[in-house]
Amino acid sequence: MGKLFNLDSPVMQGLSKVVDLVVLNLMTVLCSLPVITAGAASAALYDAVTRMLQDEGRLYSSYWNAFRSNFKKATLLWLIVLVVGCLLSLSVLFYLMQEITGGFVLLMLTGTALLLWAITAAWVFPLQARFENSVRGTLKNAVLCALAYLPRSLAMAVLNLLPLALFLFFPDIFLRIGFVWLSIWFALAAYLNCRILSKPMEKLIAQAQPQQPEE
Repeated sequence: MGKLFNLDSPVMQGLSKVVDLVVLNLMTVLCSLPVITAGAASAALYDAVTRMLQDEGRLYSSYWNAFRSNFKKATLLWLIVLVVGCLLSLSVLFYLMQEITGGFVLLMLTGTALLLWAITAAWVFPLQARFENSVRGTLKNAVLCALAYLPRSLAMAVLNLLPLALFLFFPDIFLRIGFVWLSIWFALAAYLNCRILSKPMEKLIAQAQPQQPEE
């Protein structure tokens, strides 16, 4: 029993991670309340969760540092992602409600564009958190990575959009488990996404490192 509560035991390490995820989730929710800051909060969350997976300390101070350092670019990325997502969603709703010539074709094209948006958005903030790049460069790499790792991208998109889907189609369930969103969900989704991204990120980091000249 004593070993069970040892700080180095798997149980205690697991509980420690849960506590860290809860705290990081609360920090992200609070930092996202102005809405416009949600991008910086997301980039900071991915930075902190990555450090957690690498067993680096000082997660909370690292979160604030990442929030400040990523604020400008992450905010621009968030605004682009938000506006494009809203426009595509409204277009899908419009074609669903209107009977116009070629409406089905337009609906399929717009739906495909919305799917591409969803899988691209899943990569934007993990890339922003890990790599120094321009806004345009991050968006370009997000599109390329989303298509290159399509099954992983779809899994991340499902995790990211689950709360929104429940809110739109099953509001009762969304409200009943509202404590999950506030307490841990966003940090847990980022944690799972980082696990999904672990191998692709290793390849991207290796490609980004300068090649050593042969002697």
